[in-house]
Amino acid sequence: MPILNIHTSEENILLLEPIIDNLAGIVAESLCVSDIQLDSSHVSVRLIECRGKTIGDIELEIIAHAFLQRIENKDQRAIDIRKKVEELLLHTKQVRVWLLLCEMGYGYLRG
Repeated sequence: MPILNIHTSEENILLLEPIIDNLAGIVAESLCVSDIQLDSSHVSVRLIECRGKTIGDIELEIIAHAFLQRIENKDQRAIDIRKKVEELLLHTKQVRVWLLLCEMGYGYLRG
């Protein structure tokens, strides 16, 4: 299942906590492929306070399995996620998205 690590300031974490399910839903919807339909319950979300230099107010690092359908349009998926999150935040924050697709194994069975 996908992992969403959100790197941002403490102030922005307080802004994001109430909408964490919405964020998981945006990622899930954007990562669906023909064989795998995801919803917000399939996405692990971690809010991480960042004290370093970032290029966005809020940076989303998404780690997901490299299904061929995702690989073929990974940039557009990342752009769509960024746009939806910025809309959810009423365009008050600069959002950046990294979509990392890799081979993944899962330690539990779906069902």
